[in-house]
Parts: sequence; C-alpha cells; structure tokens
Amino acid sequence: MAKNTFKVQPKVKPEKQNKIAVWIGKFFNIEEAVMGLPSHYMYYALWVIFLIFIYIFFSHKYENYIREIDHMKVELDEKRSEYISKKASFMRDTKKSEMLKKVAPYGLEENLVAPQKIVVDK
Repeated sequence: MAKNTFKVQPKVKPEKQNKIAVWIGKFFNIEEAVMGLPSHYMYYALWVIFLIFIYIFFSHKYENYIREIDHMKVELDEKRSEYISKKASFMRDTKKSEMLKKVAPYGLEENLVAPQKIVVDK
C-alpha cells in the first residue's frame, strides 16, 4: 500500500526586483502614493526624472556661460578703450611740437639751419 506523504510544492522563483527601485519605494513610500499602479511604471518615472535633472543641469550651465560671456564683453570693452586712449596719447606725444616741449629742459632746441655737406679735397 502507498504511503501518505506531503505533496511537493514546486519552487516558484520570486519576481526579479531592482534593489534600487525597492529602496526608493520604501524610502518614499511609493506604494501608498501610486495606489495600484504597476511597479514597472516606476522605471519610466525614474527615467523621466533623470532626464529632467539633466535638463536642469545643462540649463544652469548655459546660464553661467551667458553670464561669463557678458562679463568678458565688458572687460573687452574696457581693454579696447584703454588701448585706444594709450594709442592716442602715444601719437600725440610723438609729434614734433610735443617732443620739443619735452627736451627743452635739457637745453636742446630745434635746428633751424639746414645741414650742409662737407667736401674735403685731397
């Protein structure tokens, strides 16, 4: 006669869950918030959140570049105006009349007599 034994239950593999998704679900208490939405939508939500963070990061980076460009434009305009003023000052100071004023304290004067050529006979 057959012996009475318990029926062997086949082992059911549990659903494979992403540890990150489980941790986020426990931390933010997602199950109460979504109330019946399937958990596979959570991956799409995380992907969208990731894309939003990327968008925010690049928009801040873009704004910083714009501020830096504006700052550099102001600095370039200042340097350009400084260059123009120094160039004008240099051009004014190299005129003959200005040079005569600068060398007058040293006793130098303008030569009014034209130079002459000296010819030596042998």
